[in-house]
Amino acid sequence: MPDISGAIASQTGAAGGLWTHTPVDWRGNEPPPTAQPGGWPATAGAGVAPNGSTSYALAPTISAISVTGITATAATVNFTLAPASTNQVEYGLTTAYGSTNTEGSGSGAQTKALAGLTTVTTYHYRIRATANGLTTYSSDRTFTTV
Repeated sequence: MPDISGAIASQTGAAGGLWTHTPVDWRGNEPPPTAQPGGWPATAGAGVAPNGSTSYALAPTISAISVTGITATAATVNFTLAPASTNQVEYGLTTAYGSTNTEGSGSGAQTKALAGLTTVTTYHYRIRATANGLTTYSSDRTFTTV
């Protein structure tokens, strides 16, 4: 018997095709025909949507998160986004955050300045990005001012 592990295939019931099943993601979208291993596009916006359009709505991906330029009252949050997204850094003394920087937009490398911070204080922060009507949050992270 051939090894079919990892194969994704449509199935048709025996009753003249009355039931068809194709794997879908959590939004009900079928994987595009140019799917990568695991069944989903390799790059944001790649593939063909089930409705035949050329765009495939994906939630933003946030990566390469770091904080630089930490001083007594300021810091810069750096990250990378795909696809183009509106984005903001939420920050505060707890995971309730409470403060945000000015909203920006774009894709690729992003930098967000945080100002008005308190000396020798640990801040929690996360990045919020929205694209295609879908919002992604990074995990909670911390940094401490000097």
